[in-house]
Amino acid sequence: MISKLSETVPTDIFLTVFVVLLIVGYFIYKELPEFRQRMGAAERKKQKDKGDKDALIRRLDGMDERLKSIETKFDDMDRKLSRDYNRINDMDDENRRTRQIVSQSLREREIIMRALLAALEGLQEIGADGQTKAAQKEISDYLNEQAHSDRIF
Repeated sequence: MISKLSETVPTDIFLTVFVVLLIVGYFIYKELPEFRQRMGAAERKKQKDKGDKDALIRRLDGMDERLKSIETKFDDMDRKLSRDYNRINDMDDENRRTRQIVSQSLREREIIMRALLAALEGLQEIGADGQTKAAQKEISDYLNEQAHSDRIF
């Protein structure tokens, strides 16, 4: 068989092809385990990527649930803040009305004090002495004091 082959193919080409095939075979023999390992690593990486995608999907689902929980908490806080805001506004309105009432009451008291002072002066004019002079002086001092003090309202 080699003799027939040598008649059709020159020996130097035959040897060159044989050596090349031998080198290729040796190379495949040596590199085949590493090639298989690389192919297995690629397959494992694909599986890992698929597992990572599944894990990512699970993590995203968990995040979605946490976001819904946070959103619920924010809604609760918003309702509470709204109630507090309304309550504060009601308290401000009540405080404003109370200040008006107190301011009016202070004015009424001042008018009553001035009327009392006038009544005491009238009593003194018709001859009532004694306690009327002391009360008149006390009311006059008080009204004078109030006129020069800073009022709260």
